[in-house]
Amino acid sequence: MYLNFLYIYFSAAVISFFLTGILGAEEESEVHSMIGEWIQYTFQCKKESDDAGNKVELATCIKLYKGENLDDTQPEYTPCKCLGSCISKKTGSMLPDGSAWNVTKIDEITKLFSQNEQYKNFADEFQNKVRPTCRLATGQNCDLAFNTIKCIFDNSESARNLRDMFAGMLKE
Repeated sequence: MYLNFLYIYFSAAVISFFLTGILGAEEESEVHSMIGEWIQYTFQCKKESDDAGNKVELATCIKLYKGENLDDTQPEYTPCKCLGSCISKKTGSMLPDGSAWNVTKIDEITKLFSQNEQYKNFADEFQNKVRPTCRLATGQNCDLAFNTIKCIFDNSESARNLRDMFAGMLKE
């Protein structure tokens, strides 16, 4: 279940940058309000990391999550790994101590997304392709977030396409 949330979270966050219309349905408004909060948390976490001397470089994060032939244990990648943990804690989807995912919160979020037609394809891909593999991601805090997100990219064509689209925007 926690992977469904992360997969949808990432996909929805990227997609939300491209949405310009005003949505009429209450469920869609609730989903987009939640996505807006997640985007704010992303900026908050980036600022907190930068202020602590752990600068988050988006190009470095894209490189890390593309899985290019690199040593992901190098210190330059730590801020990217920890960004996911910080956001997950702020949304309540990761326990405050970073020891595990908050399944109850993720179930609530997953239910909301599964009821929204706009995000149904992501949920279907997750259920059929991503969850069976990525539910085994390990670690705590930054490592748990990184291992889960990396697994999602490794197993989801939709997530890779969104990542690559975002990476292309950074180059422009």
